[in-house]
Amino acid sequence: MLNVASRPSGPAAQDNPAPRPSVLVIDDDVAVDESFGEMLGAAGYDVHAEGSCSSGLAYLERTTPSVLILDLHLPDATGLECLRRLRQITQHRRLPVAILTGDYFLDEEIAKELQALGASVFFKPVWEDDLLRIVRQLLGKTADAGGDGASPQRNEP
Repeated sequence: MLNVASRPSGPAAQDNPAPRPSVLVIDDDVAVDESFGEMLGAAGYDVHAEGSCSSGLAYLERTTPSVLILDLHLPDATGLECLRRLRQITQHRRLPVAILTGDYFLDEEIAKELQALGASVFFKPVWEDDLLRIVRQLLGKTADAGGDGASPQRNEP
């Protein structure tokens, strides 16, 4: 579990006491968790990371982040299964979700179901500009179980 909660200091921080958007990252790769945490934390987001679907869902029982970034391949469930379970929780049915995967040969049926569950799909590697764009995009929309998700997108280096 990684929790990046660095807050800006100084006069500007005192003038703006509004809560920062929060990002939950569920990815079993500690290096991904740490790098995403550093990049998003530096950009002004509160970041929390979990390494499995079960620990991520347990965390979601206690809080509601602004957005979720979910790996497609986790040690205890697929990202698809994790998303199915997430959407069964009433308060998380509209949580904006991005699925990240290095699987460029993503099965079309899986991609369709992810989209129907309101997730946007992006392909790794994800660079800092990509990650920030993804989070801003998620913050600008409301996912729903009816399917507002975007088509899978390839990230250009």
